[in-house]
Amino acid sequence: METEIVNLLKSWPRNNLGHFVCSKERPMPLEFKKEGRWEHDDVHETDYDGEFSIEWKCESCGHIWRTEMPD
Repeated sequence: METEIVNLLKSWPRNNLGHFVCSKERPMPLEFKKEGRWEHDDVHETDYDGEFSIEWKCESCGHIWRTEMPD
């Protein structure tokens, strides 16, 4: 399985920073979210607590994450 992941990621599109690109044409498999850095093209804000953090969701792969606001 690990060899399959490595081989797939070798040919995965990257942006100018070297991050893997998740797009509608080629969504990130959720089991790959810990493999390298990802740039999600189709992202929108799903929750903002008004002060401390924002929750984001990628429509292409369904990955959800939260970013903390700086102090």
